Amino acid sequence: APNQPVTFEVIGSSVYGEKEAANFIAAMKRKWGINAKIVSQRPGKKIKISIATYKDEKTARAERARLEEKINIPGLYIYVNTHKPE
Repeated sequence: APNQPVTFEVIGSSVYGEKEAANFIAAMKRKWGINAKIVSQRPGKKIKISIATYKDEKTARAERARLEEKINIPGLYIYVNTHKPE
């Protein structure tokens, strides 16, 4: 489908293990009240953890800079998440 919904995810961390992912998600919640979530988990690939989701790229870019400063994790990047129809 050409118009699959797309979201722009600010990736806070990419990790290999489920446990690491769970730890990062818990830490974000505890320290910052951020509801992080896994957005990409493919076999043999790192698990991408989003700390914020936006509908448009412009907002995502602005918020990425703000979040980088707030949580002090340099090198946050934006992952374009294409939502496949269920």
